[in-house]
Amino acid sequence: MERFLEGRFRIEAGKSGRAVRVVDEAGKVRTDPATGQPLTVGQFVDELRQSQDFGHLFAEVQPGQQAMPKVNPWKAGSVNLTEQGRITREAPEMAARLRAEASQEPAATASLGEGFY
Repeated sequence: MERFLEGRFRIEAGKSGRAVRVVDEAGKVRTDPATGQPLTVGQFVDELRQSQDFGHLFAEVQPGQQAMPKVNPWKAGSVNLTEQGRITREAPEMAARLRAEASQEPAATASLGEGFY
């Protein structure tokens, strides 16, 4: 998500002070299709909340439900086999989602034959 959010905001000076603008990949200010006004940060967050890719990050944790880890243990640079095993046992759906997110990155899962004795 961090990589997705990088470069999505710009601070602009205006007549009434500074404003945060939501921008697209090309750096163009995004507008609300209904009003033609610049998209607000709140509207952008609502889009993320409703998206298939990021909606799960906004889900409330129910009693007995596993919270999303702060670091994806399948992601390159933060591979943690112990944490992978724990999440796979305790929250298989979350494990599948984290593996899918990490698969968009370079190889992120070490196999037990590589350097383990």
